[in-house]
Amino acid sequence: MSERHYVYLSLGLAFVGILLLVVFLKSSGPTEKKLNEISEEDIGRMLLVKGRVSGIYSKNGNTFFKLCEYPRCVQVAIFSSLAKRMREGSINPAGIKNGGLVEVKGVLKEYGGELELVPLDIDSVNVLK
Repeated sequence: MSERHYVYLSLGLAFVGILLLVVFLKSSGPTEKKLNEISEEDIGRMLLVKGRVSGIYSKNGNTFFKLCEYPRCVQVAIFSSLAKRMREGSINPAGIKNGGLVEVKGVLKEYGGELELVPLDIDSVNVLK
């Protein structure tokens, strides 16, 4: 094979790789779930959940609250680096109020034996009401 063939082959494979990456990223979005449906099997997955805010508080720049949908609650942790970026953007974590309806997109983790949802970017927490 000539050098020209290798160049065309490389470009073709790169194009196919990019297409596969785009398809994968579009199909790997968050899984929308009700809080009552979340289980330990979802740990490590990106989830999209809605619920009412309960017990919101801040500590060392981090914001914590429980996201509840009767009879289940899951802890949400907005860490200081994200909280700072949120304040610079359109959502201030201080604007999240007890009883408010919010939608959170985040990775489900386990902390201290409890499930915890950790948003990753500034568009991950939306105040609905």
